[in-house]
Amino acid sequence: MDTNTTRRNLLHVATSAAAYASGAVILGGGIALASEAHGTTTEAAEWDRALAEMNRLKAVYDAADDALTEASIKADRIRPPETMVPHDAIGIQGNRWSFHAADADKREHNWRAAEGKTWWSTNDSKQRTIDAFAKLREWQRLDRAAEARHNVGPLSERADAACDAWVASTTGLMEMPAPHLPALLWKMREIIVDESGSTPSWSYRYVEQMMRDAARLLGGEA
Repeated sequence: MDTNTTRRNLLHVATSAAAYASGAVILGGGIALASEAHGTTTEAAEWDRALAEMNRLKAVYDAADDALTEASIKADRIRPPETMVPHDAIGIQGNRWSFHAADADKREHNWRAAEGKTWWSTNDSKQRTIDAFAKLREWQRLDRAAEARHNVGPLSERADAACDAWVASTTGLMEMPAPHLPALLWKMREIIVDESGSTPSWSYRYVEQMMRDAARLLGGEA
């Protein structure tokens, strides 16, 4: 597992994950939640409890992600090198993700079935391809062993579950009517973030409750 490209490490905008976790769909370049907003009023105490629970779940997720990152770094140190697989001989890209995704048995079966139909080669060339499939299988075995040694799989599942709980709680806050201005400010800070000089795009459906909050708290609407 590459700890720099996991879903959790890319998830630095909580509301983006929340939108997807709650059944979001892409509409007109933005993100729309499948669920409807709550009512027009929320008690401050209810908001405070929900916010505290979200912060607790985020702390749980952070701890789980830290444990996963530490284990992944240790596994990376003993993973087999990608150069051990002559990937060109079997028609896949020479990176870990391609090696992970490749079904060596199926690819070799299809390759053998196509002999004399879509490819012809010398015995030496054929043997090089057979050897390449064998090296891919060995790379996959060694890579699985590296992850198993440092418990990467279970730690990844734990971090994923913690992430899902955290972003679901964030979704609940975004859908909950803000009881006061600090709550409105919290929502605005969740969706208006600097991403390389620009901000994320949201569908109106996702920010609708926040806009209602602003009208009620700033514009005097009931």
